[in-house]
Amino acid sequence: MDRSSRKLRMRGRVGSKGELFVPKAIRELLGLEPGVEVEYIVEGNKLVVRKVPRIVDAMKSENIELVVGIEEFEAMSSEVLGSMDSDIHSENRSEAS
Repeated sequence: MDRSSRKLRMRGRVGSKGELFVPKAIRELLGLEPGVEVEYIVEGNKLVVRKVPRIVDAMKSENIELVVGIEEFEAMSSEVLGSMDSDIHSENRSEAS
């Protein structure tokens, strides 16, 4: 059974400032680390929280369809270029050692 067809039911809570506290088991299962962007979707009376794939991860995946607007494309381009930049700097530091 793949991750998309699994059902896991757990309870979390809403903090005093409206924060949603996701149980640790779910965070670990979905790779929700600090700073990971999520999307909130209301479907009828349900709240769906979906991890937003980073463009770098999406480029590595074989089965992801990416449909974006110009603003999102520009933000993703910056993310990829920033990632490539840091990789180049890491390689340069390694070669200098």
